[in-house]
Amino acid sequence: MTSGMLFHAIYAKDNWGLDRRHINDLSTSKSLCLLYRLHTVDLATNGDLATNGDLASAYNKITEVIENVPVGRQARESQFGEVRLGNPSLDGYDCVIWTGDVLRALVKEGLIDLQGRDPDDVMAHARSLAGPEDATTMVNKDFGGLKIIM
Repeated sequence: MTSGMLFHAIYAKDNWGLDRRHINDLSTSKSLCLLYRLHTVDLATNGDLATNGDLASAYNKITEVIENVPVGRQARESQFGEVRLGNPSLDGYDCVIWTGDVLRALVKEGLIDLQGRDPDDVMAHARSLAGPEDATTMVNKDFGGLKIIM
């Protein structure tokens, strides 16, 4: 069992918002399609986190950075002045754009190290691992003991 804090940009009632909630067991998530480890916060080896070697301080700093990333196309464009094309049915934005912005913010603050990889490339790789665009093609296939049945 793996627990943690889930941060996700969500679109509901024609508005974008930040969903932040504790998950007791990630394996039971009904919406999680991929768990992708980017970085391990190890205060013994990552003294550059500027958190005084305190895990709670590291968590609080990471949370603060994530919560300050704009959510939604208009908020993003007004802060960054850059247009990114997202899902047209979601006001031209999507959670993948937001996640890339989060990665850039965490790298900028020195909280994670993507080892020189561009956040957009990291997101493209993660999406390729998450499965096909049409998830129905995965029904009735055996994934090493996990079988998707609809």
